[in-house]
Amino acid sequence: MIIATSPLPYRNPLNNNYLEQIAQARRDGFSAYELHACRRGQRLSEEGLAALSKTGMTFSVHANYMDNNLSSCDPVVRKAGVGQIKADILFAKAVKAGLVVVHPGCRDGGSEAEAFESLNQSLRELLPFACQHHIVLALENMDGSGNKLCSTHHDLGEILVLHPALKLTIDFAHIGMTHQDIMPFLSDFRDRIAHFHISGFAEGKPHPEVPLQASQIDFGPYLHRIRDWDMMITIEISDRRGAIKGRDVIEACFLGTSG
Repeated sequence: MIIATSPLPYRNPLNNNYLEQIAQARRDGFSAYELHACRRGQRLSEEGLAALSKTGMTFSVHANYMDNNLSSCDPVVRKAGVGQIKADILFAKAVKAGLVVVHPGCRDGGSEAEAFESLNQSLRELLPFACQHHIVLALENMDGSGNKLCSTHHDLGEILVLHPALKLTIDFAHIGMTHQDIMPFLSDFRDRIAHFHISGFAEGKPHPEVPLQASQIDFGPYLHRIRDWDMMITIEISDRRGAIKGRDVIEACFLGTSG
């Protein structure tokens, strides 16, 4: 298991420079990093892309989700989202990242069934494109808030049956926020999980603000379960010291020395 950091502890409103953020993460001892894709309309230069690919870091890419809704019942909105994710897949390819994390989106006016059909249509368009470019597309489970889709074990199972090429990003904190048991996700979706996100869980708090050592759920047994899985786990904690300490907590769990 490769332990990565998200950009959360390293970016700030005055500095959106990918290379500087990655350099600081490397100085903090991280060898892997989850890049957040550019917002719609932004572009990195060819020189910038080449520099990213030469940092020596192992990358994953988190697709744009602020401007996207793959489950929209508005065909214009849905198609724009598909176009953005395709751009994010090409970005991942350019920086030699093999995996793109994607959010499923939310119901925005139609029925839940219509929203799921929109999501399925989006995935039918995206998965062949990702495969063509040798990129794994990994759908993330959501936190159950608002009208977000794919927060439950059942809904993920239904989506996976329809899309054999689709993989999963399992977010531990999101499962905690929906008060589900984590173990069935690990057991039932073992062959489809390609990536993990982790942060602490505390009722009523945004999960990136919760250090792992302060989590109200002990993720240790689940981390020990996945210790030999050949993939990346990304720490999504906004405080730099919290992210570094989180890596120590995860490593101790992998070794069975936590607690």
